[in-house]
Amino acid sequence: MKFARYISIITLILHLHINAIIIESDKLETILQYTTGKKTIVAFDIDFTIAEHEQELGEGPWFDYYIKKIQEKGLHPKEALNLALSVFYLVNQFIDLKNIDNSNALIKDLQDNGISTIAVTNRSIPTYKRTIEQLKKIDIDFSKKGLSKNDIDLAVKYNGIFSQGIIFCGGNNKGKMLFQFLDKINYKPKKIVFIDDKLKNVKHVEKEVEKQNIEFVGIRFSKLDEKAKNFNIEEVEKQFEQFKKKIGLESLN
Repeated sequence: MKFARYISIITLILHLHINAIIIESDKLETILQYTTGKKTIVAFDIDFTIAEHEQELGEGPWFDYYIKKIQEKGLHPKEALNLALSVFYLVNQFIDLKNIDNSNALIKDLQDNGISTIAVTNRSIPTYKRTIEQLKKIDIDFSKKGLSKNDIDLAVKYNGIFSQGIIFCGGNNKGKMLFQFLDKINYKPKKIVFIDDKLKNVKHVEKEVEKQNIEFVGIRFSKLDEKAKNFNIEEVEKQFEQFKKKIGLESLN
């Protein structure tokens, strides 16, 4: 009896490992190797995965730098984060995105071949309408053949939303938000392919997938690693000064 139970546990562990893998790639087209079969969802991060800003201003490395900069002026970390988010929202109203690796063509190709696509982003509710607008300007539309036509409120630790094919996580665990959305629409895929430039986000989705009988391929996207590593502080400071003058907020720190 004990031996049979031991074999069952080993079989389960092997099953999980066979059905969940994480790889690293600097090419979005790597996704195409894993999108066979029905009821497959391909989930994309947005920033530094399918799109980047036309300037370094507004991107992740700038955001992290800006938080540290205002913390050094004596602000509490939470206050610094809230101020940085407010500035990020403002910057995004004026700066557009550009495609990475012809991401618009890749997403269209998946959609035209009957593959469900969705975006899962750390962007939050205040940016959701502008984000949809930014993506449509570069010919990316996740509402096309989407899993739901309705806006859906989501929440784990913070409030988020699903709108037009995009889950706006707002700092929540991406894996938990994705599966909360799937539960709300009562849909269980056979396979999920998820690509993100942050390994922790890929692992968060993997952890939630392992609770289900769903095949998983996680891709840690590395194309912009060097850009993030070689972030030019002097250049982005110039961009920020020009931006403040443009909108008439020279007093903004």
